[in-house]
Amino acid sequence: MTRRIAPLDIWKLPLRQQALKFEELRHAARLRELKKIDAQLALLEVKHAAIKAAGYTISGAEIDADLCAEASISCRMPS
Repeated sequence: MTRRIAPLDIWKLPLRQQALKFEELRHAARLRELKKIDAQLALLEVKHAAIKAAGYTISGAEIDADLCAEASISCRMPS
């Protein structure tokens, strides 16, 4: 686990370390987001086979906590 660093202090780091730190922060935020919507994802998983059978594709990369909070799911028709 890496130590916490103040956002303003990140800008003082060398460029490569800045990039790594910003990516670590983005990743941690995404994990927190997915944990927050875990119950909705479990319900979606139950319906996933029916959604695919209807011709829609849902990718885990498309899952967005804001969309789940609004009870809408981002899906697209296969091309």
